[in-house]
Amino acid sequence: MWVDRKLRRRAFGTIAAATVMLFSLGEGTAFAKSCASEVDYAALSLRVLQSDLMVAGLRCREHGKFASFVQKFGPELRANGGTLKKFFSAQYGGKGNNQLDLMVTRLANNSSSRAGVDTHSYCRETVGMFDEVLSVKAAEIKSYAAARPAAGAHGYKRCSTVKLVEDAIQIPGAKKNTKKVND
Repeated sequence: MWVDRKLRRRAFGTIAAATVMLFSLGEGTAFAKSCASEVDYAALSLRVLQSDLMVAGLRCREHGKFASFVQKFGPELRANGGTLKKFFSAQYGGKGNNQLDLMVTRLANNSSSRAGVDTHSYCRETVGMFDEVLSVKAAEIKSYAAARPAAGAHGYKRCSTVKLVEDAIQIPGAKKNTKKVND
């Protein structure tokens, strides 16, 4: 039993190290190329929440609570997946799906590493998080996710309203402002 745990921890460490190396070699994988609109930021934040709960469900043996989360928010999670695919396609073109997969892997690894420090405390907090999330109305799950302290773990900053308006209004012959404005 002890040997199995030790081997699993060593294997996890190897996988985490390999993922970090992939991120350091990849194009723009550790940080976003640009900012995210409010809609995209909320979608990214919901994916952070989903990853946190998935890892917690596995690590803390709360499979039933994770299944309840997926069942309750299934339509929102599926729609969110589509939003993320569009966002990553716009950011990275043909590499969008690959970049999305890399981000999802990074989020899961980050959640898992937090759980590995003090599993008992992590699981105690996570059970409370499941209860809180399951009390949220389906229509409010993205707002809830975007308001969490860990919401920005995806690495993208919110675009300011000024930046979004400048990008939306393309005046022919006007000189484009190249300065990025972030919150």
